[in-house]
Amino acid sequence: MDTAILIYDSTGYFDRICLPNTEAIAKNLNMKDLFPATNLQEYFSDLKDASGIILASAGIAFIIGLFYMVIMRYISGCLTWTAILLYFVALLLLGAYFLEKSKDMEKVAINT
Repeated sequence: MDTAILIYDSTGYFDRICLPNTEAIAKNLNMKDLFPATNLQEYFSDLKDASGIILASAGIAFIIGLFYMVIMRYISGCLTWTAILLYFVALLLLGAYFLEKSKDMEKVAINT
């Protein structure tokens, strides 16, 4: 072992095996060059990195959904009748608009 020339710090075991220190691996060996990651591996790595944010978003969405369901339990009838009333008001306003447009077109037809 004493005569070996090493390009990284290592530790000898059993006078036969020479293994690099972890700091030496980090300094001299770029794992991405040896084993290029596929897109799938990168996706899973991104999911692992963002798992806290994903779980927090799911929790917030669950709470908002629960709140919405509770609110809808008490005001769904009011919302339904309001939507029906607004539908008929819109029909009346649209009918009045078409009536006015037909009167305008009748005046133009008479004048020509």
